[in-house]
This record gives sequence, C-alpha cells and structure tokens, in this order.
Amino acid sequence: MNTLACKAVSARIRRRGGSRAHSHGFTLIELMVVLVILAVILMIAVPSYRTLTERTRLKSYANEVVASVYLARSEAIKRNAVMTLCASTDGTSCTGGDAWEQGWIVMDPNDTVIKHQQALASGIILFDLSSINTMAFQPSGAASTAVFLKLCQQGASAGVEEKIVAVSATGRPRIQTTTAGCP
Repeated sequence: MNTLACKAVSARIRRRGGSRAHSHGFTLIELMVVLVILAVILMIAVPSYRTLTERTRLKSYANEVVASVYLARSEAIKRNAVMTLCASTDGTSCTGGDAWEQGWIVMDPNDTVIKHQQALASGIILFDLSSINTMAFQPSGAASTAVFLKLCQQGASAGVEEKIVAVSATGRPRIQTTTAGCP
C-alpha cells in the first residue's frame, strides 16, 4: 500500500472515533449485571411455577373424578340399572376402604368394570370427607347420598389450593376450591 492510501485509511478510522482493533461487544461488568438480573428473576419465577404446576395437577385429577361421576350417572340412566363408583386398589373390585388415591372404578350391576382410573401421582391425596366409600347411581341418575371427595397435595405449604368434588344427592358433581389444609 502506498503512503497516500495509508494516510487516507488512517484518517477515516480517526473520523469514526477509534482504531481497527476496537471491539463493540459487552464488557465483563455489563455481562455480570445481566446475569444477576436473570438470577433474581429466576428466584422469583421458579416457586410460582411450582405452585402453578400443583394447582394444575389437582385440577386435572378433580376433573377425572367428575368425569367418572358423569360416566356412572349417564350409564345408570342409559342402562336403566344401578351403577357403582368406588375406590379400588386392584382395578377389578371395590376395596371398601378410603383408598381413593389408589384409583377407582365404575362398575355395572354384573360387576363388569366400565372404567378404571389408575392410582394418583405420589404426594396427591384423595379422601372421602363424608365417609362413604361407594357411590351408587340409580336409573334416574340420582346418587345414593351426597358425597364430598377432597384432593390435596401432601406436605403443601399453607394457602395452597385444594379441590373438593361435591356430588349432590341428585347425582350432579361440582368442583369447589378451598385452602383449608390437607391432613
């Protein structure tokens, strides 16, 4: 390169305000500030995400119970026979105990299982608040009695929502949300 060309390039570089070797990236301090801000945001977001996951899981299981109630009720009306919804640990017969978190079944009068619900995830408790272990649905769709099933997260912190599936004597279920606490 001739000296005239070198002087022209040098003049252009000076007008831009720097040398060719100058980088336009982040400094170490700027990078550290961004990392600290991200850490603070994650510390706030992770517990909220965990609570959201627990609420979603409980709502999903409550909807499974409601779906089983609707199935038993509609099958009772359709078949003109008494249908049973009960807790079951083996998926073939009613256990007669309060083991709803181990699963439940919908059965016809001939003891044929129509629906079998698997056991709930560990840490989820489903128990009967009304001490009724079996729900019988009449051909009219009415239930034998009102039943209240409570779903909650075992060891959950205070204030975490629980779900109560309330089945009226007419056989219609509804989901209520409480924060009473899980035993």
